This record gives sequence, C-alpha cells and structure tokens, in this order.
Amino acid sequence: MAAAVAAAIEADPTLQQAGVTAFADGNRVVTTGTIDSVTSNDPGLSFAPPATLLNAPALTTLVALLALVSLWGLHRRRSRLRA
Repeated sequence: MAAAVAAAIEADPTLQQAGVTAFADGNRVVTTGTIDSVTSNDPGLSFAPPATLLNAPALTTLVALLALVSLWGLHRRRSRLRA
C-alpha cells in the first residue's frame, strides 16, 4: 500500500512541478512535501492521528510526581549536609 501511495505521488505532474518526491519505507510513505489531508475510499483502511504518549491528566500527574520526587531528593541532600 505504501509503495502504491508513493508511486502515485511520484506520478502526479503537479507535485513533480513543485519538486515533491516520495518513496515507500516499509509500510510508511516518506515525502519531501507536506501531507495536509488523506482521503481513501478503501473501507479496509483507516487513518488515525498518531497517539500521544500521555493524555493531559496523566501528564499533569507525572509532572506533579516528578516535582515531589525532586523536592524529596533535595530534602534528603540538605539533611545529609546538616548532619
């Protein structure tokens, strides 16, 4: 599928004039242009945006946890210096 998409990009005269090139790398399409949208009439394919590593609540929790661990580490270091 990726090879067919890359071939279609390469064969498009408008994209050729704009200097856009493409090639397939496994199941990915690599292009020198920007892909603004994707349209497919194939019901077996779906295009989902890349999943983010963490959603907002999880990221907030992680940042708060890291802040607490950092403060605890600073407290331990100060306690050792005083002793």
